[in-house]
Amino acid sequence: MKEVNYLEIFKKSLQATWRKKLLWFFGFFILIGSGGNGFVFNWKPSETFTPGNILEGLVANKLLLSISILLILVLMIALTALKIIGQAAIIIFSGYINPNKEIGFSALFKKGKHFLWKLLLLDVLFAFSLLILLVTLSLPVVFLVFVKSNLLALFIGISALLILIPVYVLAYFIKRFSYIYIVLSDLDIKSSIENSYIIFKDNILRCLIFSMLLIGSGIILGLFLISLMVVIGMPLILLGLALSFVFSKIGLYFSLGAGLLLVGTIFLLSQSAFEAFRQIAWTFFFKELAGMKIEKAEMVASPVAEEMPKPEQA
Repeated sequence: MKEVNYLEIFKKSLQATWRKKLLWFFGFFILIGSGGNGFVFNWKPSETFTPGNILEGLVANKLLLSISILLILVLMIALTALKIIGQAAIIIFSGYINPNKEIGFSALFKKGKHFLWKLLLLDVLFAFSLLILLVTLSLPVVFLVFVKSNLLALFIGISALLILIPVYVLAYFIKRFSYIYIVLSDLDIKSSIENSYIIFKDNILRCLIFSMLLIGSGIILGLFLISLMVVIGMPLILLGLALSFVFSKIGLYFSLGAGLLLVGTIFLLSQSAFEAFRQIAWTFFFKELAGMKIEKAEMVASPVAEEMPKPEQA
């Protein structure tokens, strides 16, 4: 196989992301479905209103606790569903030779929703398998700590990590490629996993390099956002101080509110666009590894299944 042109893949992905901004909506679905990829909330407890008091109140009111748990579960399921649909929609868009063709949000959403249950089952399968592996490897360590054999527990723990890390890396790539196989060729879960393993096994170094490049691009975006926030923040702080002399605290609050709104909007837009870019890049990269030559010009109306490598060909 010829060498992968990573720069070309990134260039095409950036072009597609910029030209098709409706994909940012699906990127936003992925963002919120992933828990915001690191949204951090710093809570400063007070004497009268703390997380502990909230928990005690919920436990005391069993009906309220049940409703809260139910609402949290419904919210988690809804966000997970949106994330899956967002990923599938972007994969569908990226899987056709004519990514510049006009296509509406509702058409992509409907197509993405078609694969919801199969992809959800794939997620559950991987999560359950990795959880079983984690529990199995953790039990000896917990037992050894319980019997105060700390040195042996440390050795077994390190050995368990040496097993877990490669398995988690393997699962990450196989699951990501399985998503693309299922969406673009409508393979069953078993066949998609088998083909994804073959592709990863034959391209381990390429996959690791590509993932590192994507991580690097995320770091660059983060540094850019920090710099942008500083550039935006300094004038707003000065404006807030100036307004505070004229309008007292109201001017300061107005300036801070406007700044937070602006920074928050920029953050959400950039992160949503980056999630879309990342999924497009993974799909283009996968097509390069699979040696796909897609000749279909019509998006959504013509599935890519006919052009995808079949299980026995991958």
